[in-house]
Amino acid sequence: LVPETRLAGNAHGAAAYRILRARLLQRVRNDNWTAVGLTSPGPSEGKSLTAINLALTIAAERNNDVFLLDLDLRNPSIARYLGVTPPRDIASFLSGDSRPEETLFSIGIEHLVLAASATRDEHASELLATGRLYELLTYLRKVSTRPLVIVDMPPVLNTDDALVVAPQLDAMLLVVGEGRTRRDGLERAAELLAEFNLAGIVLNH
Repeated sequence: LVPETRLAGNAHGAAAYRILRARLLQRVRNDNWTAVGLTSPGPSEGKSLTAINLALTIAAERNNDVFLLDLDLRNPSIARYLGVTPPRDIASFLSGDSRPEETLFSIGIEHLVLAASATRDEHASELLATGRLYELLTYLRKVSTRPLVIVDMPPVLNTDDALVVAPQLDAMLLVVGEGRTRRDGLERAAELLAEFNLAGIVLNH
């Protein structure tokens, strides 16, 4: 697992992610979901690390091909946390400058494929609304018989980016940070996401 402190993961953290995996996969299989997004009310609440650890934990089970997409284009962090450089930023695919196979890459973990960015993009809303994300999700569903796409989405209260992505996904997890997420922020985020499938709330930290 990738911990907040960059130190070795502990048994309690690993157990918590296995429980989260079990609960999410039950919903995934019962409802035939293939794409689940993770968002948070605001920044620094742990959604990106939760997305990474959840993807790693599901891939370790070897029952699904896990595709981890970093769509927090204004503040991409997955590549940075993993210490890797994407062959092409996912923004280049969304803008029509690359193909899926040029954007997707492996970090050497079986059943896990990533698409991420190394640089910020301030035109995130426009890129996410082009229709290219739908093409990418369609491609992933074609190349795998058991795909599960985990999407690291932008915080829901910062911009409209998350609300552009949400209609294209089957469900979402809302990540909140203990001692960081304000109650009014959580309530507002829940209101904005009310029309979409909310798989659950993850209490982080």
